[in-house]
Amino acid sequence: MANMPVHMVDNIYNSEIGKVLPRDKVMNKVAGAKQYQNEDEQILDNARELEGVMISQMVEPMFPKDDGSGIYGGGQGSDIYRMMMIQQYGQILSRSNGLGVAENIAKRLSKKGEEK
Repeated sequence: MANMPVHMVDNIYNSEIGKVLPRDKVMNKVAGAKQYQNEDEQILDNARELEGVMISQMVEPMFPKDDGSGIYGGGQGSDIYRMMMIQQYGQILSRSNGLGVAENIAKRLSKKGEEK
């Protein structure tokens, strides 16, 4: 059910799963189906993801590439692990107040930021 449109999840729920699980539990398990209280919350969440990507790009040079010493586990997957680790650091830093970029982006994009 990952990344399925909500109407498809509803169809599956109505045909099979509804006999076993409550609808709200099914909808909460759908990957990518975050529940937002309002549009501003969704804008801020997306802005934080963007800020996380920016931070990842900024901190990438601080992490040395694997030179065969096995710092990232060695082998063929070490470059992939390095990039995944850098991406996670970027997201973590963004969610813990980050650089303030996300808040500025969200303010500009939200309806409250529109000039009247």
